[in-house]
Amino acid sequence: MDDARQRFETAMVATFYLLGARGEALGAKGLGPEAQALARTMSSSDQKTRALGLAKEVARIGLALDRGALE
Repeated sequence: MDDARQRFETAMVATFYLLGARGEALGAKGLGPEAQALARTMSSSDQKTRALGLAKEVARIGLALDRGALE
């Protein structure tokens, strides 16, 4: 899987989470390993784990938007 696809999929999982999707609704099936890992992180019972996972991905999305490089 190419890097752009991986970035898109992880951004999609984070966006779905921000929009209220939880569990299977995050769409981990059919996604690459990085997006699946983020979906598992976002499904953690530990709030701190979820917050850190989401913060990391939102920061990556923000940097990409700032650079005009969001694919």
